[in-house]
Amino acid sequence: MVKILSKKGQVSMEYVMLFGFTFLIILPLIIIGFLYSSESEDQIITSQINQIAKKLVDSAEEVYYYGAPARTVVDIYIPKNIKSAIITGNTILFKVQTVNGINDIAYSSPVAINGTIPNSEGLKHIKIEAKGNYVWISE
Repeated sequence: MVKILSKKGQVSMEYVMLFGFTFLIILPLIIIGFLYSSESEDQIITSQINQIAKKLVDSAEEVYYYGAPARTVVDIYIPKNIKSAIITGNTILFKVQTVNGINDIAYSSPVAINGTIPNSEGLKHIKIEAKGNYVWISE
């Protein structure tokens, strides 16, 4: 009777050890995968912001050279993690939350621009209007 109980205890202990070793191998792989996916997400958001800024600046430049009262509407998708979007002088500045903290992404325009850009996630219809010596950007 004693030998049967010790065999069951040994098998049980082997299962516990096997589960422990498997867990120790899988856990670091999960952590590494999570870190790589976070970095990839940050790169995608940065790329989307660069496309948004280029589209806005190109449209603003086009409308500016047409002159007042020229206007156009641009559809853009604002990605998540944008803390703010500011237009000052000839620059569009995005503050983006990344894994490493808040990063600033600035995009310069050859024409004077003013206005606001929403920072909430989703599809936005942005109006771009020539106002004489500058271009007005608004939602």
